[in-house]
Amino acid sequence: MSQSIRREDTAEGVTVIDERTGEKVTAETYVEALEELAQHLSNLATLNRLFDDVQKRFDETGTTEDDVEEAIEWARDR
Repeated sequence: MSQSIRREDTAEGVTVIDERTGEKVTAETYVEALEELAQHLSNLATLNRLFDDVQKRFDETGTTEDDVEEAIEWARDR
């Protein structure tokens, strides 16, 4: 899979943009911006995996969005 990272030099520093996801980060240097973008994309991937795992579990147990809303409401009332 080919990835494209675009670099933009700005008054604030260097901005790098992942053209696949649209995520962007600005830092003082190009290396710092790349490091921050890599960490951000890693965190995003972790959240996406977690979402997929939760969705799979909900599908397996027949949990609906209404069930989740009721559970949230119940928890808030405690």
